[in-house]
Amino acid sequence: VFKDEDSFLDLYFNTLLETKNTLAFYDFQTGDAFCRVDFLPFLIKWKKIRLQSFYISGAATAERARGKGRMRQILHVAHLKMWQRGGLLAFLIPQEESLYNYYKESGSYFRIASAKTIELEQVSFSRPSVALFLKDKEWRQKHLKGPFVEHNFTQWLVAIKSATLYGGGAQWTDDLGLLFLEKISDSPTKWATIVPSNISVSSQGFLSCSYPWGMARLIHIPRLMHLYAKIHPTLSWKFDLVDKDLPSNSGRYFLHHGKITFHPFKPGNSSLPLFTPDTLGSHIFDDRSFFFDRLMAPIFSPNETS
Repeated sequence: VFKDEDSFLDLYFNTLLETKNTLAFYDFQTGDAFCRVDFLPFLIKWKKIRLQSFYISGAATAERARGKGRMRQILHVAHLKMWQRGGLLAFLIPQEESLYNYYKESGSYFRIASAKTIELEQVSFSRPSVALFLKDKEWRQKHLKGPFVEHNFTQWLVAIKSATLYGGGAQWTDDLGLLFLEKISDSPTKWATIVPSNISVSSQGFLSCSYPWGMARLIHIPRLMHLYAKIHPTLSWKFDLVDKDLPSNSGRYFLHHGKITFHPFKPGNSSLPLFTPDTLGSHIFDDRSFFFDRLMAPIFSPNETS
């Protein structure tokens, strides 16, 4: 479906992927999978807390099986498994603009990030090391104001290895931190990567206009709102929520002085504000706040590199 090269698939399946994080529909007559999704565990650093999250990756349906709601079904099971494991957020990066509406309607996802592309004509790639990893981690904690993916060392190394498969690598910069660069043209030679949308100028290279770059889905909402109450100790807020995909989230929430009271039931008629997971997510997170750079999938498709 994605037409990835074997070298990328070997890296993907041999490093980050575990079978417990994969779901698939199979045709038992042929033994072929016709719909699949991976949900890879990542931590998102938000203020002083870490959110156990899952990155939706490799979501694909074979052409012959499309239009039957299979992806909607498999996402539902994935969300349930994430909930059971204590996951607070699921997030993904749609490949096309049209998919933003699809994931909103199919899984109650909301827009959570935007980004810019930066192009460089000269690079000096850095050699991976523990010292560089810690330097990169410290830079992100200091300079990225909103939530961001906090790679562990293995994920960080895989991100660099993935970039090298596309003629790139990692370059340290003082104003943008560590950049995971991909080669996008041969003549003249250029490299590019993703940077936060709130960057206005850079001494490193040419910046594009801001564009959508990611969606998220609230998973274990009682636990998430417990953390939200702790980091907003002066907030007093009462609301109802209905989650058709994960009914255990449905109920009445009361946040007051850093604590939360949750009554799990399906709210009926009420004068309180009524949310769904996507509307609540849009309410508590600024859609420009998150930053996702290199996770696993190539940032640029082969058609964009010519």
